Amino acid sequence: MSLSVCQNLLNFIDLTVEKLVFLFEQQKSLTIELNDKIASLDRNNLTYWDCFEYSMEQEAKYSLDFALSDFEQLHPSPEIRAKSSELNKALSSFAIEQSMRQDVYDVISHYYHNQYVVESNNLDSE
Repeated sequence: MSLSVCQNLLNFIDLTVEKLVFLFEQQKSLTIELNDKIASLDRNNLTYWDCFEYSMEQEAKYSLDFALSDFEQLHPSPEIRAKSSELNKALSSFAIEQSMRQDVYDVISHYYHNQYVVESNNLDSE
């Protein structure tokens, strides 16, 4: 665990509205970047790593930081709770919008119906 993540977890009481907005924008940017990467993959050379694992690893790097934005019920500051609630609603809408991207669906569907059939025997159950 990186020092900055530990400091964030230990100092969540010092969370500011500006930090919440930064985390929100960072999470949106990461999601768009990962979805754009998937959408741009060459359909003839898809792998599980390209379609899923790389994105999971990237999201895991920031998961503790992103958890800081989920203090709508826990933070002692009413301002932080209100902003957290507002940003979580916006992030939920954004996530729905991103999950409906046809270009990403087309790549994942192509992988599943083509390369996954071949690759599935080499993937472990984890």
